[in-house]
Amino acid sequence: MNIKDKLTRELVRRIESEQQVVYILAEIRKYLEQQGQLALYPGLVFGCNWALHSRLRGPEAQRIAGVLNSYEQWLAENPDKGPIDAGNGLLQELSDNFRLNQFRRDLAAFLRAEMLPAQVVDDDKRWLTFFWQYASVIQDCPLESVSQGLRYNDRVIVEVVSVVPRDEGRVVKVGVKWTWRLVLTGGESQCLSYFYASSPAQPAPGQ
Repeated sequence: MNIKDKLTRELVRRIESEQQVVYILAEIRKYLEQQGQLALYPGLVFGCNWALHSRLRGPEAQRIAGVLNSYEQWLAENPDKGPIDAGNGLLQELSDNFRLNQFRRDLAAFLRAEMLPAQVVDDDKRWLTFFWQYASVIQDCPLESVSQGLRYNDRVIVEVVSVVPRDEGRVVKVGVKWTWRLVLTGGESQCLSYFYASSPAQPAPGQ
């Protein structure tokens, strides 16, 4: 059975466990690497890596750290302005990374491109269940990205600080803390962001 057959078998099933989510993401990550498609789905690759690894090096770590390096560079070059003034699409890129927005979008794009079952991303109820299990996986796994040669930061740690069902279980709220080490001062900066998965009717698992 090839990888796409394995993914099809799992994606048509009801997602009920962390093990299913880890298996699906591991097979997707393996397939993307085999097909040379890692660069096509950065948000999906990030989501897979967080579930499968505790420490990243190489291009993906450099990409994550590079976003924050650009942010710190902008602040250093514009001392009279604040973070909210960061331009040139930088704030949007930071937002997409901080809130994991691109994870669902890239997963949907990948499933459709490969003609795989996409109900898990198309149906809000199924996505809520999938994301609840995914959040439970990454909650126990801070992800450290170690970069090389960047001027403003050399390490980024991403960790889940809370997973909370809200609105009678129809929303899962995940708090994510990003911490990056500043090369020039040896200090650290932090950002706390939140990602929401919601369903109009389906209660979160266990509620």
